Amino acid sequence: MTKEIQVEIAAVGQKGESLRMATDGGSAVTILPSTVGCDYPLKVNHMQRTRREYAAADGTHIANEGEKMLWCRSETSNLFRQMKAQIGDVTHGPMSVADMVDAGHHVVFDDEVHSSYVEHKKSGMRMH
Repeated sequence: MTKEIQVEIAAVGQKGESLRMATDGGSAVTILPSTVGCDYPLKVNHMQRTRREYAAADGTHIANEGEKMLWCRSETSNLFRQMKAQIGDVTHGPMSVADMVDAGHHVVFDDEVHSSYVEHKKSGMRMH
């Protein structure tokens, strides 16, 4: 299941950027194109060092180009939080539910009446 969320990425030294990401329960990692967060450093990680690849739902192989730790917020929040994103050759990236859970969030998919949200367990802050 997927739900879209508008995310603003804080800039390091210049104007921020905004992008729409699909919150994806089937995605193993959050992955973004290299054009996102250009002013953030790209860190070498284990996946990149060992030349391992991700497999997209359509069977396409995506090389890991490293990872970025981005400061971002949703359109319903004034608080910026850090998001770890893998970088690869994608046109738009999924926001992985598994990554969000690992980072201490509770993710709820529901209908339009009851609202879907992501809640940070420690602070109780919700993004809708």
